Amino acid sequence: MSTQSVSLVFLSTATAICIAIIYHLLSAKKKPIALDPTSFKAFQLISKTQMNSNTFHFIFDLKNKDAVLGLGLGQCIVIRAKNPIDGKLVTRSYTPISRLDATGKVELLIKVYPKGIVTNVMKNMEIGDSIEMRGPKGNFSYTPNTLSKILMIAGGSGITPMYQVINEIIRDPTDKTKITLLYANIAHADILLHKELDELAEMFSERLEICYVLEKEPENWNGEVGFITKDIITKYTEKVVSNTKALLCGPLPMIKAMETHLVDIGFEPAKIISKPQDHIFKF
Repeated sequence: MSTQSVSLVFLSTATAICIAIIYHLLSAKKKPIALDPTSFKAFQLISKTQMNSNTFHFIFDLKNKDAVLGLGLGQCIVIRAKNPIDGKLVTRSYTPISRLDATGKVELLIKVYPKGIVTNVMKNMEIGDSIEMRGPKGNFSYTPNTLSKILMIAGGSGITPMYQVINEIIRDPTDKTKITLLYANIAHADILLHKELDELAEMFSERLEICYVLEKEPENWNGEVGFITKDIITKYTEKVVSNTKALLCGPLPMIKAMETHLVDIGFEPAKIISKPQDHIFKF
């Protein structure tokens, strides 16, 4: 082979390698992050759907179709709104239900309370209106395959951080951690993300178990009835809980009762402010 031919082969190979490297770098390029942890940014409402008597599904535009929100697992955002009565700024924290790698938009499922300033401002928003957000916020952390089980106990709109965590963990094929969700509501119509949760439980039946608990029992109900008791928790929990982590989110009276039940069956007492390593973590 002539020197010229060798040079051409070398040049072609080098060019191919360079193209491959450039493609890899471009593919691996981090997506732009929409949120700022220290300052608020305004995001426009592009969809609002009423899910039941007091809960709404909101979708906000992230301004860049390639941008991600920038949250880690179990983290939330802070929303700021102006009190329409006195003009003061009020902040509240919410966990999105969209996937962490979702681009271009963020989805929120929010329960509106009669005296909730931020939730009522959002309820009254029109398509095209904007609201301010910053983040991420929260110190939850998780390492795959370090736990045998995660026990989640949620009440009402407290399902939102659980749904986010379930969606990410359960879709990781390398993670063998099992999840049990005990989800309490007053009536059947109050169950949020019911269809989505059932679909996940069916798709990942070997790793995800869901138990719905209702105060008001409907006809043909095969779930639990009443409140989440120590007996119900014991029924869905491993006999040895040392390698099980409990996650709690819901109304304060419920959380206090759940802490007592969990300690009674062997969990370490919860801290006032939860840390990632805690046996019981409260969102």
